[in-house]
Amino acid sequence: MNINVSKHKWKCMYTNANSVIGKMDELRLKVFNSNYDIIAITESWAREDVTDAELKINGYVMYRKDKAVDNRVKGGGVLLYVKEELCSCPLLHLTNDGFQDTVWCRIEADDLPVVVGVCYRSMSSSRHNNDSLLQMLEMAAQQGIRSRLLIFGDFNYPEIDYVNYKVEGGTDTDANKLLNKTNDLFLHQHIKEWTRCRSGQQPSTLDYVLTDEDNVIQEVSYTPPLGKSDHVCISLNYIKQEPESEAASTTYDF
Repeated sequence: MNINVSKHKWKCMYTNANSVIGKMDELRLKVFNSNYDIIAITESWAREDVTDAELKINGYVMYRKDKAVDNRVKGGGVLLYVKEELCSCPLLHLTNDGFQDTVWCRIEADDLPVVVGVCYRSMSSSRHNNDSLLQMLEMAAQQGIRSRLLIFGDFNYPEIDYVNYKVEGGTDTDANKLLNKTNDLFLHQHIKEWTRCRSGQQPSTLDYVLTDEDNVIQEVSYTPPLGKSDHVCISLNYIKQEPESEAASTTYDF
């Protein structure tokens, strides 16, 4: 594997794995072939009895938050991998703020550090957990005074249309509150195509990449899922310094 990290950008991968258990060899091969700097995973389904060694990817620091012990629903759990040669550290005040499935770290960069988070909101998430998500996003955005912000996640709001900035349903819905919160925080949502497709259902955009700057995401591509997950894998470049006249593009590699 080429271990050199680009001076101007980080190559990132995100997906909802729909259980990474049993798919780690496939994930490791994908990471090896593409030489990612950051890998974000939702729905790991990992519990405390799953060891770090089982989830390890050589050459990467792993940050994990397992699904809730008392959660009877299969889904949940998040993982974040950062290349070892990048200087990163956990942000426990965000990871443990109250929202159920999230993990955060800070990565040092040449100008400003980048706060990186992964979030998973279940379709059965409680109103309290949904409110905790909004509070956590606000706390993360406050880090932007002295850092930059990069958030990956499955938010499970198919009724949100970020292309046209509208929501199906009433103004008091949790979906509308999330759209308003990201607008109030001046966050930019970069995923414009569908990310989940299941037989017999309409494809939907459930997965987002949020940043506090507009022109920092380039070369977004959508590739086949891990195993039998119904979410695509998303690859992109995060520009950590001023971009060098690179044309943004979006491709499906199916």
